[in-house]
Amino acid sequence: MTHRCRMGASVLACLLLSACASVVKRDAGGPPPIGWVHGPCIALAEADVAPGTGAVVVMLDGPQQAVRAKVGRRAGPGDACPALDDDRREVNVADGLSFYLIEPDASDGLAIGVLVPEQVAAPDDALDVDRDGRRDVFEHCATGEGVRFRVRSGAPGAGGILWSGYYYLGYDVEADCPDTD
Repeated sequence: MTHRCRMGASVLACLLLSACASVVKRDAGGPPPIGWVHGPCIALAEADVAPGTGAVVVMLDGPQQAVRAKVGRRAGPGDACPALDDDRREVNVADGLSFYLIEPDASDGLAIGVLVPEQVAAPDDALDVDRDGRRDVFEHCATGEGVRFRVRSGAPGAGGILWSGYYYLGYDVEADCPDTD
């Protein structure tokens, strides 16, 4: 019985230590973690992203450009994270998203962030999310009360959806998403 307790305690200690060592987890064959960005914050489905994790941020307002970034600590009220403003926090958090500060930030624009290992040579190298040898398409459009983000494989409208996200703004906007979406 004592041996079992020690072994059980060892297993528990290993589990606790591995939980403390926050890393981005993903399936070996799946896409890397992706999230939408507004201002200094990235919204991710992952709840255990370690500060300092590398990212590539694709700016969506104006000509698309990819820039290197780093994930900081979890964001909270008072961090100037627009998605966590009082009028929209409840809906955005209800989607199960975790919010992190990111540098450099997307200023007032919108972007899509892809978490990448440090060994990615250039920002554009991370933009082949499905690893088919072609840069994927990063896009966004307005719905009645928010913004829909997508990463597609191949040309706009032609490839499958690799990732999608939704950002509730808390006010009405003129929708411009295609009816086929």
